Amino acid sequence: MNTKKTKLMDLNIQKFAEDPATPPANDGNGSKKTLIELLKDNPDYQSEFDKLNAKSIETALTKAKEQAEKDKKQAEELAKLSEADKQKKILEDKEKELKERENDIALGNMRLEAIKILDEKNIDINLVDFVIKPNADETKENIDKLEKAFSTAVEKAVIERLKGKAPKDNNKNSNSSNTADFVSVIKENQTRK
Repeated sequence: MNTKKTKLMDLNIQKFAEDPATPPANDGNGSKKTLIELLKDNPDYQSEFDKLNAKSIETALTKAKEQAEKDKKQAEELAKLSEADKQKKILEDKEKELKERENDIALGNMRLEAIKILDEKNIDINLVDFVIKPNADETKENIDKLEKAFSTAVEKAVIERLKGKAPKDNNKNSNSSNTADFVSVIKENQTRK
């Protein structure tokens, strides 16, 4: 018998499902534990929490630094330009950003359409990233190629599995001796009766 005990964290998940006007339910002991109390009670939780916090802060700082460098570089470029050129550059940047967003939206819509087509053809939708293209015709063409390749692979696998070896004949005298043995067994049984 396994006597190893596992330590489970007592979470009050129900409070997320309840109406905010009603007080949250107590844990089994009649007391509510806050996150801070849980962290104080168990140093392992505290260390994990600290690691997660440090990682999220580091990620946020890295992104902020990258954005600051990008903004600084852009400001330096704009400072060198005349007022008309500044307006032109700002307009070009906004148009570029708008185009990127439009492409992202179009690609998202194409992804949804590709998922729909894959689902209709009973092909795993996790393969959508292999067939998606910005153009609808190219996407459909890729889906057709995938379907053909998938069908061929399935066909080959089925044929390979259906292939078998002929059953081995353990008796050297083959069918005639088996029949003779079978007939003799039947006659013997009839004579016993």
